[in-house]
Amino acid sequence: MNLQTKINALKAETPRWIMSVPELSGTGASTAYRIDGETDITLSKRWQRMIETLKQGPVFCASPVRLSDAVFVLRSQYGVEIDTLQTEAGRKYYSLACDVREVR
Repeated sequence: MNLQTKINALKAETPRWIMSVPELSGTGASTAYRIDGETDITLSKRWQRMIETLKQGPVFCASPVRLSDAVFVLRSQYGVEIDTLQTEAGRKYYSLACDVREVR
């Protein structure tokens, strides 16, 4: 494994802070996804952006952007598995716990 691969793997495992809506990934456009190769869902707006952000890696729960609202909707209404984990320092973060792929 080369150095860049190791750096990319570490970045993917390290939770990041989302301090403003523009820091969320995605465009908010209506997008179809397949969850764990079984369930198809279509997301748009904030939910699409949250899924795209989680696909890039974990994010800390505490945020002025109110990520917990989007995570709650993704879990309860769309069945997306998102874990709430904790760092050694006690900070909680969200991590995608299922395979999410865009359907084209």
